[in-house]
Amino acid sequence: MLTSVLAKLDGTSNKINAMLSSENQASLKNALADIAALPTPLRRVMTSSMPALVNAARTLETHRKGLGKLDPMLARIDRSAAAIENMGNEVAKTSASAGKTVDTIGSDVQRFSTETLPEFERLLGELSTLSTSLRRLTEQTERNPASLLFGRPAAPAGPGESAPGSSTGSSTGSNRKTVTMIKPAITHAFRLSAAALSLALLSACGSLLPTPAEQPQRYSLDQAGLNVAPTPASKQGPTLIVNPPRAASGFDSQRISYVRQPHLLEYYAQSEWVDTPARMLAPLIVSAIENTGAFRAVILTPSAATGELRLHTEIIRLQHDLSAQPGRVVFTLRAYLVDTTSRQVIASREFNESVIATSETPYAGVVAANLAVQAGLEKLAIFCQEIALNLRSTAEEAQNPHEKKTASPLKPQF
Repeated sequence: MLTSVLAKLDGTSNKINAMLSSENQASLKNALADIAALPTPLRRVMTSSMPALVNAARTLETHRKGLGKLDPMLARIDRSAAAIENMGNEVAKTSASAGKTVDTIGSDVQRFSTETLPEFERLLGELSTLSTSLRRLTEQTERNPASLLFGRPAAPAGPGESAPGSSTGSSTGSNRKTVTMIKPAITHAFRLSAAALSLALLSACGSLLPTPAEQPQRYSLDQAGLNVAPTPASKQGPTLIVNPPRAASGFDSQRISYVRQPHLLEYYAQSEWVDTPARMLAPLIVSAIENTGAFRAVILTPSAATGELRLHTEIIRLQHDLSAQPGRVVFTLRAYLVDTTSRQVIASREFNESVIATSETPYAGVVAANLAVQAGLEKLAIFCQEIALNLRSTAEEAQNPHEKKTASPLKPQF
């Protein structure tokens, strides 16, 4: 134990001797001489700054250790940034794919609205017509079940029509002498009886067959006589989409109607339209409005085209009124324009026309009906032209708000 202590003490003494060697003593003496040579204020500053330098050294050492720990953290942040960048790229790809999907869906929706929807509307119109015909057939069968075999009974002739089978037979009133056969032949009488019985059976079977109906006279509504002069289409005007016209109940068939007393609608038996008035009216509406030149295009649906305005029309009344003299044809058409963007009705109007018929015949009624329809369509064309001009004036004022106003803004017209 003592030996080890003496050995440690000897080692410490050697280290002290080495530290207090002549060289170290000379260096310390020189340092002290240099410090002594410094000015007194500087010596004070150095003496006072020594603790601060020591603390700075400790701080730097601490920062060095902290920076050593920061490197792994920065590496983790770098990896996180790379992961976020990859995620952003994936989101961008997903967004681009979603954008393409939305564009595809948008084009499909637009195709549906421009192509399928008009066809669907036309199909609904056809189904409505078919359901009306089936309803009429059902009602007729309930009233007269035999009509399924023999057809509809002949309607009574209307004013100016001749009754079917109206030929009158005349009998001669002359007295005829009866010739008596003195010796009748029994065989000949038997043959005559058999022939008469056969003819009776054949006539009985023939009476079960329906009598062929006479073909009615067919008339049309056409555009002959329209007084709207054709005008070139305007490139600045809106596009008008014309829906197929509709007709009120009682006027949605090919039968030509007339009235002889209020609230009683009758039909001519031997005269009818070539088609329903609504279908005949559709091309006439397009032609009349197109001739004004106020629209870039006037298109009848169904069509894939789109436009700024859509025209809806309905035939309220088209009948030959014989309740007073002279007889006249009354035509009433209701129309309203819809803004296709906002789907709001911007204008509506009802047109009433009455034209005197020259006689109480179906043909005179047809002539008067054509004149009434032409007059109503001329007013409808002017109505649509005014709306188109108002739309154009409003658009020009919106583009040049500082210019002097020349037209009032478009307002709903009723």
